[in-house]
Amino acid sequence: MAQKTFFLEIVCPEGIFFEGPAVMAQMLTSEGQIGVYAGHIPMTCLLEPGPFHIIKAQGRDVSAELKEGFVEILPQKLTVLTEGAQWQR
Repeated sequence: MAQKTFFLEIVCPEGIFFEGPAVMAQMLTSEGQIGVYAGHIPMTCLLEPGPFHIIKAQGRDVSAELKEGFVEILPQKLTVLTEGAQWQR
């Protein structure tokens, strides 16, 4: 069975840091740590500085360190506006 995906976009002042399909994203928000899958209820929240984990559509996990910002979650799209982002090794 194919995994459902959503479109993930991470935007910094310098431009687009990441965009593409994802199966899951996990981040720290003002409401606590949350995980987002396709079909998530719509919501907006404040992004807290910390790790941001992505499970890409191909099944490969990647992680980044994000600064503060805003998150908009829609059923088929997750948009992250952050002050800065850096890939973790």
